[in-house]
Amino acid sequence: MLHDILRANQAEIVILASAINDSRITISYPSAYPEVISVSAIDLNNNIAEFSPIGKIDAVAPGVNIYSTIRDQRMEH
Repeated sequence: MLHDILRANQAEIVILASAINDSRITISYPSAYPEVISVSAIDLNNNIAEFSPIGKIDAVAPGVNIYSTIRDQRMEH
């Protein structure tokens, strides 16, 4: 996986990856690689979501109580 990420980076391809929101203490791979932009979730108060990992976070986006793509359902984080 790292080899592919390095090749993409050399080709100036931007790589984004979820920080893996599963309550782990630290961010997981591929987001932990310096060549990858890691994205984590924030709540309505712009705080890192309680289920998001800590570590190398490059960007955040709303991720708490967001409507899902499933009709009439919401995420329950």
